[in-house]
Amino acid sequence: MNLTELQMQLRSVEEQMAELQTEIEKMKPKPESEKKLIYNKITKLAQKYPVENKRSFNISEVVAKAYVSCLAHIIVADEDKIYDKLLYLTRIAYGMGLNASADDIILMGMDFDKNDFENACVELKDIKYAFLTDALILVNINEQASEDSFAVIADMAQALGCNKEDVRAAGFVAKAVLKNDFDILNQMPAPSNNRWAAQLRSYIPDSWIEAKRIKCGSFKDKFKDKRNIRFDCFIENRIEAGAFLKKDSQIIVYKEKEFDEIVGLLPWKIHLEESTKIIKAPCDGIVFYIEDKISVSSFSEPVTNWTVYVVSYFDDYDSLYKWHTNRLRGGM
Repeated sequence: MNLTELQMQLRSVEEQMAELQTEIEKMKPKPESEKKLIYNKITKLAQKYPVENKRSFNISEVVAKAYVSCLAHIIVADEDKIYDKLLYLTRIAYGMGLNASADDIILMGMDFDKNDFENACVELKDIKYAFLTDALILVNINEQASEDSFAVIADMAQALGCNKEDVRAAGFVAKAVLKNDFDILNQMPAPSNNRWAAQLRSYIPDSWIEAKRIKCGSFKDKFKDKRNIRFDCFIENRIEAGAFLKKDSQIIVYKEKEFDEIVGLLPWKIHLEESTKIIKAPCDGIVFYIEDKISVSSFSEPVTNWTVYVVSYFDDYDSLYKWHTNRLRGGM
């Protein structure tokens, strides 16, 4: 080994020792004065950058306090890299309108007891899916969640009445948030219901939701072809709006029938054209139908146009309808 190689090896050893020393310093108990400074910095950052995705829930201060107290209990139960978790939780608190500093949140977690938990289960029943998602984000914020943390969350999920599907949906959203990659949600197995959608929707960017809105087809209740022959459309079978679909499953079957304008006027029957149309799901998701009344120059009365969409499990009809109407009017 020459001198240059020896120097490089020594430098590598020194760097490893420096990293090890840094980790050892992190593990040492910090004096109260230093903790106070860190808590103050966390509080200021949280006030400046609150997590506001739960504003629309319109929750009371009592519910907000129960929400933050439960999450605080989780992070104080596992103090590994607690400051990153504390920052996120303090941001949540300010985003919910709860004036709680980092110091306050630590005390909430330390004072949390069985009675608090029982009361919290009552208060959090209407936002339990959001709570579960934030809990999973918190314990995984450094990608080193402990088994104890998962055990605490599992107990809370069970007490709140969440089943395995609920936990799985919350877990996929938490992972997507932490990775900042919402295409992770495409990997989620098809659920039997999406009762959590309204709460988990607040974690997902509008752009991702909109990109998953796939127009499968559309048809009118009547139209005229190039020969100016009128056809009427009749729905023979269709899946209920809001139903969960698998890729390639039939959504709607309808017939296009030539309109008989001279029925009963001739002694013989005239062959009328007729065809069957089928619209299938291009992917897994939820089906919705949107009905519009449109003006067509070839008819004096408005024509009904049906548009068929398959959307993600986190979407809802009202949001889809507003988006569809805006696009119909030429908006972005």
